Amino acid sequence: MMKRRLIEFLIVSICILTAIPGIFVTRAYASSVATITVDASQSQGALNRLSAYNNGNSYLGTLDIQQMQTLGTKYSRTFIKPNLYFDPSTGQYNYSYIYNTLDQFSSYSDRILINFGQCSSSIMTLSSPNACRQVLYNGLKNYKTLYPQIQYVEVFNESEAHYDPESLQLSSADYYAWYKIFYGVVNQINSELSPAIPLEMGGPVTSTFSSTYIQAFLDNYANDTDTSKKLSFISYHEYAQRSTPANVQSEKSTVQSWLSSRGIPTNTKVFVTEYGVFPGSNTGTTFNADILTQAAAMATLDYYYELGGMDMPMQWTIRHANNYRKSQLVSDTNGNPIDGAVYPYFNMVQMQTMLKDTRISSSSNSLSSAGLGVNALATKDASGIAIQATNYQWTTGTTEYDTTVNVNNLPAEFTGKQIHVERYLIDQTHSNYTYNSANAGLQKVEDFIVNGGSSSFSQTFHMTVNAMSLLVLTPVYHKEAEGLTISVSTNDSHQMLSDTSASAGYYDKFNGNAVGDYVQYSVNVTLTGTYGLYVRVKRTSDRGKFQLSIDGVNQGNEQDSYLSGYDYQEVYLGNKSFNTTGNKMFKFTITGSSGIGYNLGVDYIRLVPKQTHTYQLESLTPTKSTGDSFYYLSDSGADGGELVKFADDAATDFIQFYINVPQPGIYSLNVGVKKFNTRGIFQLSIDGTNVGSQQDNYAATASFNELQVGTYTFPTQGLYRVKFYISGKNASSLGYDLGLDYIKLVP
Repeated sequence: MMKRRLIEFLIVSICILTAIPGIFVTRAYASSVATITVDASQSQGALNRLSAYNNGNSYLGTLDIQQMQTLGTKYSRTFIKPNLYFDPSTGQYNYSYIYNTLDQFSSYSDRILINFGQCSSSIMTLSSPNACRQVLYNGLKNYKTLYPQIQYVEVFNESEAHYDPESLQLSSADYYAWYKIFYGVVNQINSELSPAIPLEMGGPVTSTFSSTYIQAFLDNYANDTDTSKKLSFISYHEYAQRSTPANVQSEKSTVQSWLSSRGIPTNTKVFVTEYGVFPGSNTGTTFNADILTQAAAMATLDYYYELGGMDMPMQWTIRHANNYRKSQLVSDTNGNPIDGAVYPYFNMVQMQTMLKDTRISSSSNSLSSAGLGVNALATKDASGIAIQATNYQWTTGTTEYDTTVNVNNLPAEFTGKQIHVERYLIDQTHSNYTYNSANAGLQKVEDFIVNGGSSSFSQTFHMTVNAMSLLVLTPVYHKEAEGLTISVSTNDSHQMLSDTSASAGYYDKFNGNAVGDYVQYSVNVTLTGTYGLYVRVKRTSDRGKFQLSIDGVNQGNEQDSYLSGYDYQEVYLGNKSFNTTGNKMFKFTITGSSGIGYNLGVDYIRLVPKQTHTYQLESLTPTKSTGDSFYYLSDSGADGGELVKFADDAATDFIQFYINVPQPGIYSLNVGVKKFNTRGIFQLSIDGTNVGSQQDNYAATASFNELQVGTYTFPTQGLYRVKFYISGKNASSLGYDLGLDYIKLVP
């Protein structure tokens, strides 16, 4: 019987996969074979999520912003040009020209990097620099005051290359003379504002990875005897490695060797604030081909920057002003934005957001020393494994690959579980606006369950030229209802029915006749933990309403499986924590009927592991009530060594943060705080909805605590506003302030 059902399952699975676009279709190509080998036991440190660093200088529409809010952006970069806020002929200032962009950055980005441009040429003179210095000071102080999340400032842009006709070409000596003036401006503003996020600065922002100019800049810095000099980062641009992307892997270590030889700290950060393969107005072949080339090139450059430990490579760009092949968001042929529409490049960045927290060992036998061919970035965390593979060929290669991914030494989370396999694809006909503008988002092309029990996994798929594929493996308890031990209420029955729309070709139909009837399934849970619970049911006219309970405890809300026609629906019934292993009783009790019967059709039960998410608040930039302040305090007792101090003075004051939730679901909301004798009482809300009860943060002596505030259901992934508003204070407290350490979402 089991052998027959296995054969039937395989036949149905093949039929399902054949129907998915891009799977098992006849092709006329001569492909090569590529093998990606992943060792999940070999951790290689925390993943630097390169999706979190972006460039943008254009005003975005409402749907554009919603797209950007899915990326979890930490740093956004934009340009401020003094000649656009100051007119030297009249001496008048008008700072408003970039407010819209900075407002929008604040809605989807934690921090901001500003490239600050040169003054107008009439006052850009080293023989008499004070006029320009005053313009730089006034502008930077204005923007920093209004947008406290501005953290990094680049001094000028590509000054060595003279691409901008409105700027002067500067020798390395002249550039450093202005750099010196600029760090005086930054020091003055930091002293006057005492900002919670002090301004940091760097350069020389060259148009290429220029050994000569960057080293001359470092020579000048090393020889500068001013004790107040500042250099938080080295930054440059990289457009020269279109056919040799592997070369960028060594760039950070090269900069570190330059720093070391001059006695400059080697932990000085290194930023690549623009990079790509289409500099200026450059093109490749056709526009339709180029937007795919751009996405694959950026994925490949990111792969090597990740391997090389680059601190912050910043995606270029959200929407380009004229060369749209470099854009993540779509413009029409006249340059008009199409609100919310995305190119393959955006989908590639979205793929990166789906990678896991820890990088693991991966190798490819079809990757040249220059970086052309198939590369693969492999990651894992408690929720599973994600592998991003790219067949980067630039515009010159034509090789397609039948690619096999072999994952060895699966983590303990997979033990005793089946594997939910999902694959996403970007190529000429998938996730591609120019092929199908109505279905241009990131497309999933495979979605199925395989049995576990092995320490390894293998999957093969085809990759065309400049294609990108994301393979996600999630450990699950996927239980076909018809394969479980089943019991029903007295005088009722059930039967296994064949249906090609069911996940394995069959589902279990329970035949009830009254409220209170039930069908019960025994599910063996072999590992403790917290899981998202999903049930797939067949809806039609004779189906009833049901309430699920697990071992006698109701789970989720009542569900109605009535439908005038028929379909299959996967229902999310919240998260469930299992503190013990063994057989668990999943009981579906009929609670009513909207149609003509009390029957129920159960296809499968699926338990998906959920992961705890922690947000260190010192890495976020809050907004606050008018007249209050916040600042960051180093404290060895804090998780991460730092906390946010909210210095308010009255009830009704507030401080709020935006967090990016990667997995929807029901979570307990825990907050790490430092209690003290000056603390107030807060009420926490999410997007305006209060969560839990008021929390008193008073203590006679300082102590760190994790407060279990309450539970909240996040219906989708994306940004949520977490607000702490002061509702009063303990009678013994000396004030209303707060010491906030972290927010933790526990499934």
